[in-house]
Amino acid sequence: MGHSRDVQESAIGLLQQLRPLIKRRWEDLLRAETAVSALANPDTLVFHMDDTLDQLAAALRTRSFRTWLKQHPVTVMPLRDICHCRSNPLLAYCHTGDRAIREIAGPLLGGMLAETLVTYHGLAQTELEALCGACCSRGTDACPIHAALAAAEPAGRR
Repeated sequence: MGHSRDVQESAIGLLQQLRPLIKRRWEDLLRAETAVSALANPDTLVFHMDDTLDQLAAALRTRSFRTWLKQHPVTVMPLRDICHCRSNPLLAYCHTGDRAIREIAGPLLGGMLAETLVTYHGLAQTELEALCGACCSRGTDACPIHAALAAAEPAGRR
């Protein structure tokens, strides 16, 4: 456990060192996307990047989040494909964050890249599904992917 913890802390330290580069690449990628609504405005979303990267570091440190990941299906598809209606304002934000982490930190994270990305996807999926859920509760058509994930949950969790 000590070795695993050391490797994890090393990966988190690397992500912290690379944070300015990750954020710069993330912002460039995000600004190249078409904003689907005012809520998807890159001028606003760039202020959320530090919080997202802080959440990622905390989740990588937290055993309870790894337990959560084991109990919830995490998508391995590109994050932008989670919502078929494409109106979720966080789709481009989450997708470009994934790309920035892969491009900037991926080569240096080595064996920790997979765990880092699964953790990032779990966090992103939670945020995307929360907005999808709010959209669905207002009477719009449910996203087929969201419905499939909900159907996959054990009966006691719904």
